[in-house]
This record gives sequence, C-alpha cells and structure tokens, in this order.
Amino acid sequence: MGLRVDDSQAPYLQVAEELRQAIQRGSLKSGDRLPSIRELRERYGVASMTVQNALRLLRSEGLVYAVPGRGSFVRQQVSRTGAATDDAPHTTEYQVVRRELASIAAELQRLGDRVTQLEKLTEKTSRGSKQAR
Repeated sequence: MGLRVDDSQAPYLQVAEELRQAIQRGSLKSGDRLPSIRELRERYGVASMTVQNALRLLRSEGLVYAVPGRGSFVRQQVSRTGAATDDAPHTTEYQVVRRELASIAAELQRLGDRVTQLEKLTEKTSRGSKQAR
C-alpha cells in the first residue's frame, strides 16, 4: 500500500484517513489491535513520527486508544443515539484496562513483599553490627 504522492494532504493525514476508513468499514473492529508503528511505517513507506502523528490524530478523534507497552486499539464506537455498537456488557477497552490494573496490583504486591524482606534483612544486619561493638 503506500501513500498517494499526488495528494496534497500531509502524509500523516493520509495514514490517519486510511485507518479511519478501515474502522468505519469494519475491517478494524472495536477492540482490535492496530498494526505496530513499525508495521504501519513499512506499509505506508513513512517515518515513525508520521505514523505516531496519525495515531495521535485518531486518538484525539476518539477512534482509537493506546495501552502503553501493548499498542493502539480500536475504541468501541458509539452510534448517534449514544448507544454503544457492541452488545458486550464490558467493552474490550475496559477488559484491557482491568487486566493492566490487575498486573500493576500484582507487581505492587511483589514489590511490597520485597520491601518487607529487605527491612527484615536490614534489622538483622543492624542488630548484628550493634552486638559486635
């Protein structure tokens, strides 16, 4: 695929438009992960910054959202009546955020346990050095 060289639109706008159309056509559905920046860069023959600008535009339009370390995902689309187009009680975005929060909570627990271990070790070390005096 590549960009139209005869198009007066900036390359990032062309990339955003192609992705926007894929979302509107249903080729990319709610919860789908978009191709990586590297994949989009290679597909369109543009720089990483161009792809990042296109994704930033789509985020500002509410079409996609980013999950750090995971990528960009298609946001659940809302119809003009305000009803979500998905019938699922929890959107994919919600589920992704929930998994991320569970992962963060587990990591915080692990770090808290490690701090407790280090505090116990520090107490033993300081008791041992006081006894040596």
